[in-house]
Order: sequence, then structure tokens, then C-alpha cells
Amino acid sequence: MELNHLSKIDIESFLNNNEINRDSLEDMIKLDNGYWISRSDIAYEGFCNCERDKCVDHDDKVWIMPKSCV
Repeated sequence: MELNHLSKIDIESFLNNNEINRDSLEDMIKLDNGYWISRSDIAYEGFCNCERDKCVDHDDKVWIMPKSCV
């Protein structure tokens, strides 16, 4: 199973069976696209502030969490 298709329960089960630091799971959040990202990788959170009136395929501006490397 690919990482982007794992649920939090799947990851917790993996951690329990593999003795990995459970604290690292608490630092992860699942994005709308299904991918997981570490909170430390997020530069900031907020509504998109581009020059458009609304985001593509949306009726309004969307909440974004860009990675700090972007």
C-alpha cells in the first residue's frame, strides 16, 4: 500500500509493530490530497493570497499550507 493511501490507524499499527517513535506521528498531518506532511515542513498556514479572485476549481480562496522549501 502506498503511503498516501494509509490512514492514521494504518500508520499507528505500523508504528506499534515496528517500534518507531510514536511522537513522530503526532507531528504529521494529512493533507486534502491524501499525502502526509510534517508540521515542521510547513512554512505558514493561511488563505491563498495570489492575485486571482478564487482558486482554480474552487468558488473561493482555499486554505494553504505551503512547504518551507517552496
